[in-house]
Amino acid sequence: TGYWRHRAFKEQVAAFTRELHGYYSPLFYKRQPMTKEHLANFPTFTFVEEPPARWKRRVATSVIGILALAGVFAFVASTRLSSRTLAA
Repeated sequence: TGYWRHRAFKEQVAAFTRELHGYYSPLFYKRQPMTKEHLANFPTFTFVEEPPARWKRRVATSVIGILALAGVFAFVASTRLSSRTLAA
């Protein structure tokens, strides 16, 4: 779990809520009673996972960014350390 998975879940729940309202609103406003036929067509929620390629790309981009930043810090540290002499 994480931010992106939670965000996808919230978006899918919001879409399902709209679908549910779209299903019930006409029945409610027409004051139609619920029947077995309505239950057979009842909308269901199924969470759709994010494709693996998408989250792998996101993780790879983050790791590359962290490694690049670590490389910059290592370079700066090595240039500053090499110009100083250590006490004997």
